[in-house]
Amino acid sequence: MMGWIYTVGRILGFGVAGGVRPALTLAIIGAMARIGIGPDAQGPFRFLDHWVTILVLAGLAIFESKFDSVPALARVQDRLLLPWRTAAGAVAAAATIGHGTFGLVLGLMIGAVAAFMGQAVKYGRRPSPGPAGVAFGLISLSEDLFAFGGAVATALASLLGYVFFGLNVWLVAWLRIRRRHKYRRPPGAAARRGP
Repeated sequence: MMGWIYTVGRILGFGVAGGVRPALTLAIIGAMARIGIGPDAQGPFRFLDHWVTILVLAGLAIFESKFDSVPALARVQDRLLLPWRTAAGAVAAAATIGHGTFGLVLGLMIGAVAAFMGQAVKYGRRPSPGPAGVAFGLISLSEDLFAFGGAVATALASLLGYVFFGLNVWLVAWLRIRRRHKYRRPPGAAARRGP
């Protein structure tokens, strides 16, 4: 039973991190497994701990981070990369699960949901008319640090995956409240319309 508690923590933590920065999360999982810190890559995902894969994923992470810092392309990129982020989050969540086929399927399914939630927070935190210059770069950097910190913390202590996922759930709720307040009609707005 305790094994499953740690397993679900890894699924949730890696899934959320993969939804925010997929290539970075997969590179961290592979690098930490390669040097012997954190969980090993399991089953069909053993390729993640090869140096070639780690270097390719690190290059993709740098490219993704730089491309994500361009304000004019941020919303389009978020929509186009949603399938990649969801799939990579699912792979990240299932990559360290060693409970056979059931664990693999469970990791992929829950990881995809967690990755979608991570993507939703990433998408919702960005202002609609993207700010230019340093502000947008700082938003992108905060996303990098969020995913990096969550992936490393989850790899080092699986139970921290619950904390990372809980933070993401709190951010989803906060964004919903903020959006509801932003688009709420002021009291009496319907009465002022008149004929």
